[in-house]
Amino acid sequence: MTRRQYNTSTMLGIVFVLALFSAAWCADRQESEAGAGAGSHAGYVSKALARGLDAPGSIVCGPRGNHYVAAQGSIVMISPDGDVSAVADGLPAPLVLAAAPDGSVYAAAPAAGNVYRIAQDGRCTLAAQGLPGPAGIAVDRDGNFIVSLAGSGEVVRMLRTDACQ
Repeated sequence: MTRRQYNTSTMLGIVFVLALFSAAWCADRQESEAGAGAGSHAGYVSKALARGLDAPGSIVCGPRGNHYVAAQGSIVMISPDGDVSAVADGLPAPLVLAAAPDGSVYAAAPAAGNVYRIAQDGRCTLAAQGLPGPAGIAVDRDGNFIVSLAGSGEVVRMLRTDACQ
């Protein structure tokens, strides 16, 4: 077995490279731990926007950088500053959300068969009822919403009543 000899500059170079790798690994580890343990994946690094929510589920991006999250029968808004406020309470869980171009949020409640519209001022109205398992929802640019109905195997477009006149 031959023994290799390294000079001082080579050893310093190896130590320097190891120190760089160690610093990069530690920085990545600290960032992912700050993000509630979600880590980084394929070029993304996690950052916690809110903590302590009750079973958060569906999320949509709304106007002015706000995020809306369905959380156990409630819809909460997370502002760009990280402030969390309830927008609607007492809705049946689970909820599936969609953002509308006018800034309102639609919430489909599969178990109840209802779709709710939450206006920017927080007013909640029943947009549709008696649907067989509304499992997915989207809103088009005209304010009509499209719902996938798990109970009947259909996808339907619900037209705004003022668009039908």
